[in-house]
Amino acid sequence: MSGKIVPLKVPATMDGVKLDRFLLRNFPAMPRAVFHKICRSGELRVNSKRANGSERLAAGDLVRVPPMMNEFVKIQKSEDGSGFSMSDLEELRRAIVYNDKDMVLFNKPAGLACQGGTGIKKSMDKMVTALFPHDTVMPVHRLDRETSGLIVFAKNLSAAQNLSQQLQERSASKVYIAVLAGDVKPKNGVIETDYEKPAVTEYKVLGNIPGKMTLVEFRPLTGRTHQLRQHAAKELKAAIFGDDLYGFKGDLAKYKFGKIGGLHLLAKKLSLKHPATNEVMEFSATLPEFMIESVKALEL
Repeated sequence: MSGKIVPLKVPATMDGVKLDRFLLRNFPAMPRAVFHKICRSGELRVNSKRANGSERLAAGDLVRVPPMMNEFVKIQKSEDGSGFSMSDLEELRRAIVYNDKDMVLFNKPAGLACQGGTGIKKSMDKMVTALFPHDTVMPVHRLDRETSGLIVFAKNLSAAQNLSQQLQERSASKVYIAVLAGDVKPKNGVIETDYEKPAVTEYKVLGNIPGKMTLVEFRPLTGRTHQLRQHAAKELKAAIFGDDLYGFKGDLAKYKFGKIGGLHLLAKKLSLKHPATNEVMEFSATLPEFMIESVKALEL
């Protein structure tokens, strides 16, 4: 196990974790026997000091491991089959919009599931727990896997109860924007349906290219699964760009885009009261890259 030593810097999100956990996060395929072997050999060091394996790390510490450890860099596998890598965690960390001791908000990327389940290899709930190992992290609402934008996690039970109540009582408000394929008439209104459960959505047209596409603002007053996607496709007769599940037909020549990309539905704004201070707070999410071209065209 000789050769050049590779340094790893401990990120702020892993401040306070033990050395063995830090290495297993970076080298998840590493057998425990290898960990103990490199401790005994003296090739594992923290800030240039020989490590015995029981050290608790601090943000900014430098951990040096032998280069042979790179063979153990694989996707993190947990007991329930979910998986994420250190680069996945770093990407999610960069998506943080706001963070304090009571709650953390993210601009969730499209394609990331909020919670684990059958066939889901990585989920946001487990990744957020990994980012904040010293907190009791809980999601207080959900976004569809394909939807991007603002989502809030509580970091303690009291905050979770407070934020959940705000969302249930509608004192917290959510605003989405979506690009729809086709025209929307009338230009504003309220959609009320009862497919399985009552669902209510306010909407307003923000811009359009006649016969091609429309930029719409949605304000959901209920929180049903796929509510906005169904209301767009079934009630407004204009499926959301990229929503193959509800009838989007990707005629690229018609829209003059080289690539549609993901689902053009963004949880754009979130307004709520801080669960500890009661201060009214408003947050806004930036557009995902695949929505920029279409939204710019529609804002004229």
